[in-house]
Amino acid sequence: MRHTVKVLPLVLVVVCMPWVAAATPVRLLDQQPFDRITLSADHGHETIDVTLLDLPNRQVPDPLPTSGQLELRRVESPSVLYAVDWSSIAKVELFEQLLLAAAKRHTQARDFPQAADYLEFLERNYPQLTGLPAAMESYLLRDAAANFREQRYEEALTILLALYDRNPQRRGLTKMVTAVSDRLLEKHVAEGDFVAARGVLQLLADGFPRLKMSSLTTWEARLMEQAQQQLAAGRDALEQGDWLAARQAIKKAQQILPRIEGADVLLQDINQRAPQVVVGVGQLATTGTRHPLEDWATARVRRLLAPQFVELVNFGAEGGVYQCLGGEIHSDDGGLSLRVDLDPQALGMTPEWIARQLLRLSSNASSDFQASLACNLRAVSIAQGKQVLLSWHRPVVRPEALLRFPLESKCGQYISAPASPEQRHYQRRQQAPRDSGPQTITEQAFADDTAAIKALLDGEIDVLDRVAPWHVKTLRQADALVVDFYRLPTLHVLIPNHARPLVARREFRRALVYGINRRQILEEIILGGRTRAGFQVLSGPLPRGVTHSDPIGYAYDASLLPRPYEPRLAAALAEAARQGVSQPNSAAAPVPPAETEGAATTPLLLVHPPTTLARTICQTLQVQLSAVDIPLQLEELSPTAPPADYDLLYTDLVMWEPLVDARRLLGPSGTAGSCSAAMNLALHRVDQAQNWPQLRQRLRRVHQLAAQELPVIPLWQTVTAFAYRRTLQGVGRTPVALYQNVTAWKFGEAQPNP
Repeated sequence: MRHTVKVLPLVLVVVCMPWVAAATPVRLLDQQPFDRITLSADHGHETIDVTLLDLPNRQVPDPLPTSGQLELRRVESPSVLYAVDWSSIAKVELFEQLLLAAAKRHTQARDFPQAADYLEFLERNYPQLTGLPAAMESYLLRDAAANFREQRYEEALTILLALYDRNPQRRGLTKMVTAVSDRLLEKHVAEGDFVAARGVLQLLADGFPRLKMSSLTTWEARLMEQAQQQLAAGRDALEQGDWLAARQAIKKAQQILPRIEGADVLLQDINQRAPQVVVGVGQLATTGTRHPLEDWATARVRRLLAPQFVELVNFGAEGGVYQCLGGEIHSDDGGLSLRVDLDPQALGMTPEWIARQLLRLSSNASSDFQASLACNLRAVSIAQGKQVLLSWHRPVVRPEALLRFPLESKCGQYISAPASPEQRHYQRRQQAPRDSGPQTITEQAFADDTAAIKALLDGEIDVLDRVAPWHVKTLRQADALVVDFYRLPTLHVLIPNHARPLVARREFRRALVYGINRRQILEEIILGGRTRAGFQVLSGPLPRGVTHSDPIGYAYDASLLPRPYEPRLAAALAEAARQGVSQPNSAAAPVPPAETEGAATTPLLLVHPPTTLARTICQTLQVQLSAVDIPLQLEELSPTAPPADYDLLYTDLVMWEPLVDARRLLGPSGTAGSCSAAMNLALHRVDQAQNWPQLRQRLRRVHQLAAQELPVIPLWQTVTAFAYRRTLQGVGRTPVALYQNVTAWKFGEAQPNP
C-alpha cells in the first residue's frame, strides 16, 4: 500500500535515557548511505533523510520538475513508501554530494586527515562526481601550504607533485613549488647533504617538467660553483703535499656534483702518490681509556698508533707465535735466559730504553705493573750496545708473551688526524718508508651493518673490519670481495661493576647466568638458525678454540659445562641477593612477604657499544632478564669517552694469549674489577709454571674458579669474519688482527680466489 501526501511532515522523536552517556557522533562517512531532501519555504525548509533515491544514473534533475511526485522511503521507516510532490521540494542532495560538502568543510577547517578520508572514498566509488576534481585540488594545495608553514618541506613537495599530476595548470602551483623547493634545498645544502639536494633538483626536473621555474637553473649554478671551489681547494692542497686535505676536498666536490670534470683525474693522481684505504667499522676506538685487556676497537688501531714491542702473529701447538717489531728474540734451550738483538733502523729504540721499560713494568709502584713479568724476571742487562739480555728465576713458558708491552706513540707508523665524529684518519708518518703501507687509512663508522655492507659492495669502502654471520654468505657471492676470518675467537661477556653492592654478590651474578638463555641468543639471533664452527656458549671467560684440536683452547676446561637456562632459579637467586643487600646482618629478622610483594625493583644500567649487533643482543637480554624480575636500563657507550658509571658492561674481548691475558682480565688490577684470594693464588701459580703441561693444568684451574666465582659473566664465543676488496693486496690469510700486515697493504690487480 502506498501513502500519498503533498507534504511529508518531519517528526522527531526524542527518547531521554539519563543513565546512558552521550555517544560520540558518528561521522557521515561511516553512516549508512542516505540522500537528503529539503522542502520548500512553504513547508519551513524542513529536511528529510531518505534511503538512496532511485534516480536515473544517480543524477538529480536540473532544474527540478514542477509537477509529478517523487517516491521515497524515510531512513527511520524504510518499509513505508511515500510520495512527495516535486513542487514541494526545494533541493535534493545525494549522499555523494553530502560527502563532498563534508570534505570541503574539513579542508576549510584544515582537518586534512578527515578530508583525505572523504575524498579517497569519493574517488574510489564516485570518480565522475561533479566538483570532485576541484575539491581534491583545493585539498592538496591547502595541505601542502600547511606542511610548508610547519617546515615539513619534503611532505609539501610530495603533495604538490600529486597536485601537478592532476592539473599542471593549477593557479599558484609554480609559485608554491618554487617556494617549497627553495626552502628544502637551502636546508640540504646547509646540512651538507648534497645527495639529497641533487635528488630534489632531479625531482623538480622530472616531476614538474611543464613548470617554468627559474630557480632550477639558479640552484644548479650554485652547486656547480661550490663544487668548483672544492676542486680548487683540492688542487691547492695537492700542490702543498697535504694529501688528506686534497682527498677530502675532492671527495666533497664529488659529493656536490659526482660527475664534475677533473675530479677523477685529481683523485687518481692523489691515490698514486699517497694511497688511501677506507675501512668500515662498527665502532671507532675510544680515546682516553686504557684497560688491562683492550676492547675490539682499541686493539684494532693500536697496531697503527702504538704497537707492542712483541706482537702476536699466529698460534701454534704450544701457544702464540710472536714477532718482535724492534729486532729478533733468541731464547736458550733451558728457558732461563732470553736475548733481544735490536735493529737500530726498526723503531728507533735504544737498548737502554728497552731495559728501563722492563724494569718499570716489573715495579709494583708503576701504574703499568705486570705481575707475570715481575714474578719471573731476575735481571736485565745490555751487551755490545745493541743487545738486551734477560734472565729468569725459573724456566718460563713462552717468555716472548711477557714482552708484549706498548711502545711509545712515536714508534707507531701512523698518527691520528682530525676527522668527523663518524670518521678517523690515520696518516703514515713522514719518516716511514714509502713502501710501508697506505699513506692514509680512514676508518668510517657505521651504526647499521646493512649500510656498511652496501658501502662495501658499492666500492665506497675497501675493508669491513667485522662481518655479521648472516652477511657472510652474501659477501662470499660477490666476485670483487674476499671474506676471511680472524685467527682468534672473540669472547662476549658481561663485566659487572663490583662497586655496586647487588652485582658484587655472587648469587646475583649466578642469577644473571641462569636468567639468560644464552644458547637461544647465540643460535637464533647471532647465527640466525645456522650452524658454524667456533660459535659456542662458554662456561668461563677463556677461549675454547674454533675446533676441538685448536691450540688456542689450551686454557679452557671442556669438561666444565656451561650453566643451563633456569629462569625460576634465576628469580630465586636474584631475590636472595636483594635480601642480602638490604639485610647485611644475617641475624636481622626477615622482611615479611607482604611488605616486599609488589615493590618496584630498580633497573640495572647495562651499557653496550653503539653497534647493531650489540644493540640487538642487549635488547634481548633486557627482555629475558625482566622476565625473572631483573629489569635493565640500556645505554649506548659514547664513541669518544670511557664508559660512565654502570652496573653491567656488555663487551667483546680478544684473549690474545691466555697465559698472560688471564691475569689481565681476572687479576687484582684486571678488567673484571674483582679478584678473590683463591683466584690470585691460582694466577700466581700460572706465572710459576715451568712447562707446557703444568701451565695448561693450572690455567684450567683458573677457568674453574672463574666459572664458580663469576667475576665476569661469560656469554658465548664467536668467530669473527672480515671482508675486503680483491684489489687490496697484502692483507694475509687469517690474521690475528686486521692491521697485522698493514705495512704490506697496497692496491693492485684483483687477486684470484685463495
